[in-house]
Amino acid sequence: MKTIPFLTVALMAVTLSMNTAFAQNRYAAGAGTESVSQAGRPARPERKPLTDEQRIEQRVQKMQRRLLLDEAAAAKFVPLYTEYLRALNDCRKDCPGKKAIASGQPAQKEVLSDDAIRQQLKHRIQIRRLLADTQEKYLDRFSKFLTARQLEMIFSPQEGRDKGKRPQACPDRRAGKPVGCPLPAPHPQQQAGR
Repeated sequence: MKTIPFLTVALMAVTLSMNTAFAQNRYAAGAGTESVSQAGRPARPERKPLTDEQRIEQRVQKMQRRLLLDEAAAAKFVPLYTEYLRALNDCRKDCPGKKAIASGQPAQKEVLSDDAIRQQLKHRIQIRRLLADTQEKYLDRFSKFLTARQLEMIFSPQEGRDKGKRPQACPDRRAGKPVGCPLPAPHPQQQAGR
């Protein structure tokens, strides 16, 4: 009677150790069908860079979820927001340094003359002006069917940046003291005691 539980436990231990041993041998020999990293886990497939159209599509879907649009508003929003993002991309295509980034080469710092620096600054200002004009144009078009809060989500300057970070009231703190930030007003009882 005592031999049956003992044999059952021994059989289970042998079975488990055999499965582990065969699994290790299969990965070590490379017999597995999937690629395996050094840690024995399947390797992640290599990500392909997104095209502009795929990136725009993702941003449209994300913004549509954030705005909580009904079907009628979503039908108006999706094509207009797609057009807006394309217009912004067209404005940004002229930015200096984009050509080096697009070609995969790191942007090289070169010594520029004063005239070249002035030209770059003027060009940047011109691009900002073009972006502002585009945003203003689309603000009028979006405001026909979106609320002010929804418009704020679309046109906020922090959209897409600083994901998951809370904005700080006084970012320039040194040694725990706020720099350039207004101090809170003292409590009325504190003023009466002085």
